[in-house]
Amino acid sequence: CLLMSNLLHLVPAPEQILASFRPLLAKDSVAIAVVPNLSKASVLWGRLRGDQAFKDLGNYQRTGVNLTSHRILESWFSRSGMRIKRLVDVVPENLEIPNHLTLGLASRWLASELIAVATVA
Repeated sequence: CLLMSNLLHLVPAPEQILASFRPLLAKDSVAIAVVPNLSKASVLWGRLRGDQAFKDLGNYQRTGVNLTSHRILESWFSRSGMRIKRLVDVVPENLEIPNHLTLGLASRWLASELIAVATVA
């Protein structure tokens, strides 16, 4: 098992970090990555409003932070030779009611973190 907690969004080439560990994983082992959800509604709203705190978010050279989302995580793992088996949206307790009211459909925009569970492809 490989566990990476709050790391991938802080390195210049996350797929290369993942690929470097792939040879160490057995066929039935898993890689688990936890990243902040930088595609949640509050971040998207801040970017749309032009909030200076989010001005350069997504420009790794300026901020040292990569954007994260379901699609981006899937891309990183795929390019590293791994495949995500499960992607979990970690919704904060204070947003559980809105999440339930949407039958979980809004979880990717309410989640504070994303957990990816992947295997060697």
